Amino acid sequence: MNKTLIIDGYNMLYQWEETKYLMENEDDSVDFARTKLVREVANYLGYSDQKGIIVFDAYLLAGNEGEAIEESPSLLVLYTKTGETADERIEFIISQTPKEQRESLAVVTDDNLLQKMVFSYGASRLTCNELAYCFKSIADRENKRENNDYCRNTLNTVVSEDTWCLLEAIRRRK
Repeated sequence: MNKTLIIDGYNMLYQWEETKYLMENEDDSVDFARTKLVREVANYLGYSDQKGIIVFDAYLLAGNEGEAIEESPSLLVLYTKTGETADERIEFIISQTPKEQRESLAVVTDDNLLQKMVFSYGASRLTCNELAYCFKSIADRENKRENNDYCRNTLNTVVSEDTWCLLEAIRRRK
């Protein structure tokens, strides 16, 4: 059964070293930080064969009806409606999941109260640092793959063994 990550968006942004400094600056930086998180999560989900939901608080925005944006087939970004916290939305998502499927849910948060609620429903949790480590592992794997693409491309790696033996015999006759 594939896991579904449910990420407490702003909690992750304030805890993750890559975005923490952005959250303390102007509004444009917050938008940039959100975009960075969405991209990293989408990339991670592509490698991990999981689904993901990022929940952002919008409870202080007057007249906000909430919004769900499908970023990719495996990632949904939710903005809560006015008066609803991300914690409340996450709890609602978990409570609406059938009990036998809750163990496939993993909530990413450093909020102790939310973690206790998650455990009480039978879901699991990841800390923000654990997810950040997953991001780093994926980035390291991508960098390693890119570096391997630039290694020497020798003839014996691109032709069949028979062709290689034939060419080697021709070379040795000279």
